[in-house]
Amino acid sequence: MVQSCSAYGCKNRYDKDKPVSFHKFPLTRPSLCKKWEAAVRRKNFKPTKYSSICSEHFTPDCFKRECNNKLLKENAVPTIFLCTEPHDKVIKGRSSGAPRTASPTSFDTSHFPG
Repeated sequence: MVQSCSAYGCKNRYDKDKPVSFHKFPLTRPSLCKKWEAAVRRKNFKPTKYSSICSEHFTPDCFKRECNNKLLKENAVPTIFLCTEPHDKVIKGRSSGAPRTASPTSFDTSHFPG
């Protein structure tokens, strides 16, 4: 089974030639796992042992380097998502007539307990 990102709208899949890493949901740490679940913004999503999120959804400070490996820090939470809703919003009324999609946003985790 090819590893793919569980974040809504993300099309990243494992490719040994690309610098994208995949990180399993922290299923053994329920409070951290809930933050990840909320961040992916997928209705009724329940991660399994096969679910993962790609490195593009984490800020650089979420990572540490060990022996040439890029590892997530213990309490890292994905916060970078291109889609803020189940569907990209198309913003109408641009003078060029071309639709534009909603801009990328970060997910605010400040309201989650430590």
